Amino acid sequence: MRRTTSLGAAFRTRCAIASNQKLEKRMRVSIVAAAILMSAALPVLAAGGHCDDDIAAVDKALSTAKLSEPDLAKVREARASAEGFHTAKKYEECEKALDAAQAILGIKDKHAH
Repeated sequence: MRRTTSLGAAFRTRCAIASNQKLEKRMRVSIVAAAILMSAALPVLAAGGHCDDDIAAVDKALSTAKLSEPDLAKVREARASAEGFHTAKKYEECEKALDAAQAILGIKDKHAH
């Protein structure tokens, strides 16, 4: 009878070890998946912050800029387009529209795109 008990304990121990190994493997896969998702999401979030900063810079420069009517119209159109792209979460297009406005206003872009 003692032998049966020790075999039962050995079986339970093996099952517990196998269960822990499966759990550890699942946790490793989950951690890797989370890391991949975060690395993909961070550039998008960072780009959204750049748009806000760049729109604010264009607004500030517009308040004191001495531009011709055609240039002023181009800047306002580019700024409006950028805001629309930003709202639609099309950050790359937003940055391109802001680049045009910043070029006309003589603003040097602080961000490396």
